[in-house]
Amino acid sequence: MKNKLLTISIILILLSVMMPAVMSEDTSSYNQDIKESFLKLKSNVNLNWNETETSEPIMPGTSEKEFALDITYTTEYTYKISTLFINLMKNREITVKLEILEIPDWCQASLDTNTVTTTVSTEQQNLSATLSVSVNEDAIAYQTGMIKMNVSVEPQMGPLGALLLISGYNEIYELSITTGFLPEISTSIDYENYSQTEMIEIPPYNETIVPIGISNLGNDKTKVLVEITDLPENWTVDINSDITIDINSSGQIKLAVEANHEFDNETITIKLTPVRSQDTTEMGESTTLTINFENDGSYKEPSDDEFEIDTTMLALILIVIILVIIALAVFLRRK
Repeated sequence: MKNKLLTISIILILLSVMMPAVMSEDTSSYNQDIKESFLKLKSNVNLNWNETETSEPIMPGTSEKEFALDITYTTEYTYKISTLFINLMKNREITVKLEILEIPDWCQASLDTNTVTTTVSTEQQNLSATLSVSVNEDAIAYQTGMIKMNVSVEPQMGPLGALLLISGYNEIYELSITTGFLPEISTSIDYENYSQTEMIEIPPYNETIVPIGISNLGNDKTKVLVEITDLPENWTVDINSDITIDINSSGQIKLAVEANHEFDNETITIKLTPVRSQDTTEMGESTTLTINFENDGSYKEPSDDEFEIDTTMLALILIVIILVIIALAVFLRRK
């Protein structure tokens, strides 16, 4: 067996010396057409990933999302005799190169390695790499873009570098990614100097309007659902049920309150939930807003003394009326 291998090796060397050069100087360039080996051997690579995972939207501004890349390498042949040459070179190292060529301008992408190595074999070799992707915080929701990756293998040369033993490989793959919906809002109470006092003085039995500002900090048109979750007893309270706000815009809702006089300090709690305007099932975390109210003391209950004075005055008026009626009756009778 050793003699046979030695004989074949000698033949290959002689062929490489006698044959004219079959490759131009740029044969090893990844961008050229892959030339075919006279031995009918070639490198073949397949790059695969889980399309279910890559189809899931990536949330902007969050940590990187990793995708496993499955790489298979095989040394393909046309003639059965070619398997003999594969066995002769089965320990020869093969380097598969990975390169990111293009990414959307709203994301970042990187590979954990740019090369994976294997050896020539008649059997399929399984390799792997990891693609990490993050989406910029200002990326618009549900954009779709392509990450282009180049996969290549250099041609394998024989003795004296003049004989092409295994053709190289070069292929561009496109991986599709989509941005997710980022529901995010900020709120403010736009009532006079509330930001300094953190208290609103209101007169009992009079309606007070409290404007509430809402800003859309997310990456899509957002509807904000509004719900009062806590309010004082016997108060009349009204508020907008929702508001829709464009990207990078602000809006305002109004809280109308009318309190009775039997309170000193009270609070009203409001829950605001951002949802995607086109699909309200896509919800963000709710924001709770608590507004503090204080009695301004303008309402005065009538005292007992005031009530007695009023009664006395009423009695005096009645006496005067009666006396006038009696005098008028006497005057008319005399006449």
